[in-house]
Amino acid sequence: MEIPQELKKHISIGDYTLIAEMYKERHILLDDYRTVSSKYVQMVIDGTRPPSPGTAAEEIMMIATKYLEHKRNFIDELLNV
Repeated sequence: MEIPQELKKHISIGDYTLIAEMYKERHILLDDYRTVSSKYVQMVIDGTRPPSPGTAAEEIMMIATKYLEHKRNFIDELLNV
């Protein structure tokens, strides 16, 4: 599982922190309070921490992909006004 390069071009430094916060919020709702650092999120997205099924990295990839798709679509809508 990898984020397409077309989506990676939309990521900024602050997005790593935001994705880490989204991960934290998901786990607060599950009552397990797991967290990850923004540095870990960056390593996962950059491919230095490849995701395996059932790991935090896999969940981060899912969150990041959905977030970046939304961000790309939002930017496209703004530019097409």
